[in-house]
Amino acid sequence: MNIWYYGVRYAKVKNCLYETGCHPDDFWVSYHTSSDRVQELREAHGEPDVLKIRKTFATAEEATAWETRVLERLPLGDDSPWLNVNRAGTPIMTKEIRLKISESIKGTKRSAETRRKMSEARKGRKHSAEAKRKMGEARKGKIPWIKGKKHTEETKRKISKANKGTKHTEETRRKMSEAKKGNTAMKGKKHSEETKRRMREAGKGRTWWNNGEKQTLNKTCPGPGWVQGMMR
Repeated sequence: MNIWYYGVRYAKVKNCLYETGCHPDDFWVSYHTSSDRVQELREAHGEPDVLKIRKTFATAEEATAWETRVLERLPLGDDSPWLNVNRAGTPIMTKEIRLKISESIKGTKRSAETRRKMSEARKGRKHSAEAKRKMGEARKGKIPWIKGKKHTEETKRKISKANKGTKHTEETRRKMSEAKKGNTAMKGKKHSEETKRRMREAGKGRTWWNNGEKQTLNKTCPGPGWVQGMMR
């Protein structure tokens, strides 16, 4: 089996490995790593064919620093032959880990206070040019999850219900206006005949509706309080 694990063991007392009983002679005698995945593999397939002690250290700091350097060079993650699921204490986001996180938060809701604190913590934060570049590189070639999909009528209803009664603040409207200034994406360009045809098809059967505060194009009445026609 082409499956591997790389780890380090160190003592938490005095730091010196040999003074605290954390000795290489313990390896695969009384110590078989702390990895649950290694233990599962032993129970399923028996003992490994290859066991090696690559290096010993005088202190725990040296041992963990070496392990971190090694794991940073290994191709950890999904479809990797390495069983390690974290690097320097940071979990590797494998499918297994993502599934566990998803299952653990299902049905949980953040309180209004928690959402407020999260919003406050993000205010004023901006991605650096380098961070934006990396994010762009990471997205290259990836197909958006929504591509080719359409919202169900139930989802549309929920979105509509969630947006009812919401109003942009004066500050939000000002920012939206500022963001649009200088937007020349369509300057000097014209829609193709095919695009025009699709826009006509999409608009067929839709009429204006308003509730006195906002208006929308829709094929049916958006809900109670809406009347047909544009706002005057």
